[in-house]
Amino acid sequence: MYRTDFDHPDWKHRSVDELRRAAEAWRDANTVKEREEIFKKYGVRWSEMWRLPYWNPSQMLVIDAMHCVLEGTVHYHCRRVLEIDETAASKTPKVAPAFDYEWRPYNAEDVPSSFHIHSEKDHKQVTSIRSFICTPLSGEGAEITMKEEWIRHLMRKNKPALRFLCFSLDLAVTDKSTKADLVEMLYKWRLTQPLVSSSFTFRPKIVTLEGLRFIQEVIAKTVTPSWINSVPKNYGESNAGTIKADEWRLLATIYIPIALVLML
Repeated sequence: MYRTDFDHPDWKHRSVDELRRAAEAWRDANTVKEREEIFKKYGVRWSEMWRLPYWNPSQMLVIDAMHCVLEGTVHYHCRRVLEIDETAASKTPKVAPAFDYEWRPYNAEDVPSSFHIHSEKDHKQVTSIRSFICTPLSGEGAEITMKEEWIRHLMRKNKPALRFLCFSLDLAVTDKSTKADLVEMLYKWRLTQPLVSSSFTFRPKIVTLEGLRFIQEVIAKTVTPSWINSVPKNYGESNAGTIKADEWRLLATIYIPIALVLML
């Protein structure tokens, strides 16, 4: 759905003869189930237009504005591109890992007893620490760029998880290594890896939660002529209900343009 790569080889011309046969089969079907199966396979139903010998829906259909533009393109642009949605606005923007690394899996039989992990919490921390280590240390989207913050974050983790990770990276861990020693070793190893991904472009949020509240304020305070219908003042929230075609039209032509211009 929402594909625009019309030059892709997946797109093929439909045979009007095949469509006609499918439409006639749908018309002559004896049960609702048969009709559903025909429509699922061919995507066509019977229409009186098929009585016209020259009728070719693949060339003569006109896409209606309500479904294609308002409930299709406008809906997609607002929800998927601008992400004017409370859930999306509340999320932290995703940042790609600075690098990929083939971490050594934990197997108690292959690990010396001094590096064993016994609790489920420590197992989970190993996974979370690995993800943290791979996050970027510079560039847009980097949440932690200072060594002190990085160290402080890992110092909150359990020592068994840190010991195993150092062991898995072949770092010089001894029985006397303190948690601070382990974290320092991990930090020095981290600096040997790329600081930021060379193939990822960070995409910041277009509409934040604050921006969504401003759009809602514009909807509530904008004075419109009496013939202009209303739109949900809590637009963007889950309890706003399903936005209708006419509401999409008003949002896209009045409220959202005003709000976005004022937000610049």
